Amino acid sequence: MGYPKSINEDRAARLAKVFQQIRELREGQTLLIENTPEAIRQNRMDIYTWLFHRGEKSLFKIRQLSPTSLQIIRQSSSTPTVTMVETNQRIKDFVVDCLLDCTPDEAKNRTCLAIDEGRFNDLEGIEILREYERITS
Repeated sequence: MGYPKSINEDRAARLAKVFQQIRELREGQTLLIENTPEAIRQNRMDIYTWLFHRGEKSLFKIRQLSPTSLQIIRQSSSTPTVTMVETNQRIKDFVVDCLLDCTPDEAKNRTCLAIDEGRFNDLEGIEILREYERITS
């Protein structure tokens, strides 16, 4: 089932105020519409069609809370940023050269010693132990 090419002009005129309120919604805000069950059913389809043709359907969530009420939520557009972090080659070399033949306790001790000697900082020490765990598990 697709969306109609347009909304009936009479229904669009009746929903003009609703469309304006939807346009004014900010992220996280909600609009609640109450009407008869038949009107809610038609309004829901008209609103979906209108949002689809504006290219904004993914920005809103529409829920029918009851047969007589419709909730329109402007969704947040913030999405998490995922980045891959490459392990420093110096850290990989230290793990391979100095820790592979160690028990986990010895690896921790050798890492602490390298930090104390100034070869690595605390954050790099954590990365060393994570890399050791990744390789040996």
